[in-house]
Amino acid sequence: MKKFLTELRRRHIFRIGIAYLVVAWLLTQVVGVISPIFDLPPWFPRAVIIFLGIGFPVAVILAWAFEVTPEGIKLTDELNEAAPQRRVVSAGRKLDFVIIAGLVVALGYFVWHQYYGEPSRTTEQTAMQTGMPSLAVLPFADYSPDKNQGYFADGLSEELLDKLANLKGLQVAGRTSSFYFKGKNEDLRVIGEKLGVENLLEGSVRKSGGQLRITAQLINAKTGYHLWSETYDRKLEDVFAIQDDISKSVATALSVALGVGELGRIEGGTRNVAAYDAYLKALKPPNPSGPRMSLREQLDSLEQAVKLDPSYALAWSAIASVSRLAALYDDPRNAADWGRRADDALARARDLAPNAVQVLAESAADAANRGNWADAERTFRKAIDLHGDAQLALAYGAFLYSAGKARKAVDYLVEARRTEPLDPTVAFSLGPAYGASGKIKEAVAEFERGFRLDGGSGMNGFELLTEMGTGDRDEIRRLIDTAEKLSDPGAPIHGAMVAFLDKPQDGLAELKRLYADPHNAVPLIRDVISSWAAYFGDPDLALAAIKDTFSVGTSYTNPRIFWLPLFSDMRKLPGFKDFVRERGLVVYWREFGWGDFCHPVGDNDFECE
Repeated sequence: MKKFLTELRRRHIFRIGIAYLVVAWLLTQVVGVISPIFDLPPWFPRAVIIFLGIGFPVAVILAWAFEVTPEGIKLTDELNEAAPQRRVVSAGRKLDFVIIAGLVVALGYFVWHQYYGEPSRTTEQTAMQTGMPSLAVLPFADYSPDKNQGYFADGLSEELLDKLANLKGLQVAGRTSSFYFKGKNEDLRVIGEKLGVENLLEGSVRKSGGQLRITAQLINAKTGYHLWSETYDRKLEDVFAIQDDISKSVATALSVALGVGELGRIEGGTRNVAAYDAYLKALKPPNPSGPRMSLREQLDSLEQAVKLDPSYALAWSAIASVSRLAALYDDPRNAADWGRRADDALARARDLAPNAVQVLAESAADAANRGNWADAERTFRKAIDLHGDAQLALAYGAFLYSAGKARKAVDYLVEARRTEPLDPTVAFSLGPAYGASGKIKEAVAEFERGFRLDGGSGMNGFELLTEMGTGDRDEIRRLIDTAEKLSDPGAPIHGAMVAFLDKPQDGLAELKRLYADPHNAVPLIRDVISSWAAYFGDPDLALAAIKDTFSVGTSYTNPRIFWLPLFSDMRKLPGFKDFVRERGLVVYWREFGWGDFCHPVGDNDFECE
């Protein structure tokens, strides 16, 4: 044993080991300090310690095998082994072992304490000193009766932590530090102090049958007050897709709530959490298993948002959009009031954030609604130059379809579906664009997809119009039956027309009676009358009803029905040419290219088919 210790001493193993451990210690301290300052990823400190741990035995082996001499680095075996050897018996040599043992124990304790023990004050102070908003994601609790969703709760917490850690300008405590408090009934203010963060995100998971209910809430660690909360109800069909969906939603909300990340600094947005929550509530896609939010409820929620934050341009823009949509359902006598409301809200949005992507899209919609399609196109192109195609795929695709460019619209709307697969508004636009392009199977599939997401009558109504173009009476009857169950505004007329599917002349006589009734002057009812007039072979009545729809200033964002195959005879009428001229479409086509259904004839004329 003494001979082995003497050899270790002669080969400088102790000296190399001590030097290595001291340097490793210093490196871990430096990494611990600079990681939050330079926003290094959470895995970086772990990687450094693992690398240093692997390097220690390598350093010892190299020290054993080689030796530095005046002639350079040489294998130890090549040295003069006959050189006198000194006995290692002094107290100083024994002290080497004490030093090494102490450093090894200290380094081991530091590693354990840093990543498996209580969070260190160094971490706390560093987080506070950065001056950035700071957050810890606590492990979500499993409140399921069977306590069998712990894996999902932990996974959701980790997904949230990873997504939030990637937000620029937000300091996020590491997983190990946050998960140290799992199952511990610690005061939240104490947790915030120990982790050195200003905010805490906590939540719970509850499974009941085939449903999952997940709650998330953001808490100020110093005061204990709630800053934001949300409840998510999802069907337990694909828990990992649900996990991803919710983590994105929470990360988006928190980036706004804490004022960090691109989403938190979006032009025209808000830093007021309550205002953002009201806006989100108004515009998020409805839950098919729950009650639908009415337009009145949407407007109430949006008005609450601008009351909380009058500078919230995106909420003002949304008020303009919902107000124009309300004109489709309300009494035509109120159309002017809805129009003024929309105009005032859009003007406010433009003053606050003229180049915000939603404000530009709504401005383009307003221009098209007024017949200024060329101005709308220029506004869209400005928005695309500023924000890119992907940001405007849905709005621009819907615009192109309404302008009679169905095939080009499909390209944009398919891209919108790829980026927003759960947004029923995409299906509401893509389905008609497919139908107008002659892709009936794809159109029906998109309508059915949208119906599963939305559960509303609009999707069913456009599928019905598409099937009316094919003449499939069985499908027409099925969809009319569905429309009645959904309380579709046009359901009474659809139901009345079922009796005349084989009697077109009788059907037209009844339709003309309904058309003359002033109670049926609502724009959406006029759309229904126009559709049945086209089905029963009266394109003139179909065109008259279409013109009535536009006379009250409805929004182009409701995809126009007259490009569907059902209206091919109506599009051939001379009156339809006058109609598209009056609507400003011909001017638009001559400047930006003709659509799929109308083309120029000579220098000054055109025809539609």
